Amino acid sequence: MMRYFRYSSLVLLALMLAAPLMPTGISQAQGGITVTLAAAEVGVAETAIVEARIACPAGSCAGFTVALNFDRSMIRILNTTAGPFLGEQPLESEKTIDNAQGIVRYAVSGAAGSGDLLFSLEVGGLIPGTAAINVASLEVTDANGALLVSSGTGADVNVIETGKIAFFSPPANGWEVAFTTERDGNPEVYAAAGDGSAVRRLTDNPALDGGPTWSPDGGRLAFHSARDGNLEIYMMDPDGGNVQRLTDNPASDSDPAWSPDNTRLLFVSDRDGNSEIYVMNADGSDPLRLTEDPAVDTYPAWSPDGTEIAFTSSRSGAAELYVMNADGSNVRKLTNFFGANGWYASWAPDSAQLAVSVERDGAADMYRLDRQANDVIQLTEKSDWLASSDWSPDGGWIAYLGAPGG
Repeated sequence: MMRYFRYSSLVLLALMLAAPLMPTGISQAQGGITVTLAAAEVGVAETAIVEARIACPAGSCAGFTVALNFDRSMIRILNTTAGPFLGEQPLESEKTIDNAQGIVRYAVSGAAGSGDLLFSLEVGGLIPGTAAINVASLEVTDANGALLVSSGTGADVNVIETGKIAFFSPPANGWEVAFTTERDGNPEVYAAAGDGSAVRRLTDNPALDGGPTWSPDGGRLAFHSARDGNLEIYMMDPDGGNVQRLTDNPASDSDPAWSPDNTRLLFVSDRDGNSEIYVMNADGSDPLRLTEDPAVDTYPAWSPDGTEIAFTSSRSGAAELYVMNADGSNVRKLTNFFGANGWYASWAPDSAQLAVSVERDGAADMYRLDRQANDVIQLTEKSDWLASSDWSPDGGWIAYLGAPGG
C-alpha cells in the first residue's frame, strides 16, 4: 500500500538548491567590433538569460541583424530583447523564434552613435546537458546602413538537473521519497522517509545522477546518469546497490518512467536527432521509438490503467501537454496555455485527471486537468518554480517539488 505526505514548501525547497549562475564568454573581433555571448546555466523546466554585447567603436553602430541556431533538444528560446542604447529603447524590426527548427532571427535599429549594442535571450531548459547557441550570421550597420560586421560567435548553455520527486511505500519499510539534490556538490539520488527523516544517499558518483523513479512494486529504482560520459538509463536496488546500465547509446537517454505492470520503461532520447519518447523492456532490451516529430518531446508519464502516455512537447511552439496511446498512436493535444509552458505531467489513480506544472513570466503554478469534465483548475499561486508531482492513492492529495513565490 502506498502512503503519501503533503510537503510544506520549505521541505520541498530543501530537496534541491539551484546552482549559481556562472557566466563566461566567447568573443571574436571583426574589424574592431567585438561580438560576445555570455555562457549561462539554467535548470530543467526553468528559465535564464543569455546576455550578448556587440562592442562598437564610439559612434559607429546603429543597428544589427542576428541569426542564431541552437540545440532544440535541450533548450527553448522564449524571448529576445534589446537595449536600451544611450538610454533609449531601440526599434525591433524583426523577431522570429522557431523552436521546432532551433532558429532565431532578430533585427534591431537604434540611434546613430549608440556605441555598444546589447541584446539578450530568455532560454528555457528541457533536458540536462550542454546546449550550444551558434551565430549563423550577424550584420552590424552604421547610421547610413553600411555593413560593419557580418559574422560572430556563440556560447554554451549548461542545462542542469532541477530535481525530481518520486514516491513508493515498500510494505516492510513504510513509505519513502526519492529525489535529486546537489547537497554534496553535484546531482545525486537520495531517499528519505516521508517526514524528511532517515535521509540516505543512493548514488555516489562525480557525474550527474538524477530522474529517479520507483517501480510500481517498489523493488527497483530507475534513474539517469552521465557517469559513462553521456546520459544513460540505469537501474538499482532500493538500497542503491546492484547498479545496472540499461541503455548504451552515444546520444542522451534520460527521464525514465515505469509502466504500471513493472515490465517496461519509457525514456527520452535524442538518438535520432532530436528529443523523442521511447519505450524498452525493463532489462533495457527492445527499445522502440513512440514519437516522431521535429519538435522536442519529453517528460513521459504512463497512465495507471496502462492505456495512455502523457508527455510534454514543443510541437505547437510553447511546451504543451499531449497524450497518446501506449503504442504511440493517436497523439492528442490536451492543453493550450497561450504561450506559457507546461511540464512534468503526473496521473491521478483514476487515469482521468493529471497534474501539470505551468511556467509563465518567471512564475510557476500547479494545475489539475480533469479530462472527463474538460476542466482546468489552478492549485497554487505564483511559485518561484515547480518541478515534478505525484498523487496519493485515493486521488485526494498531490505532493510536489517546488518553492514559494515572493
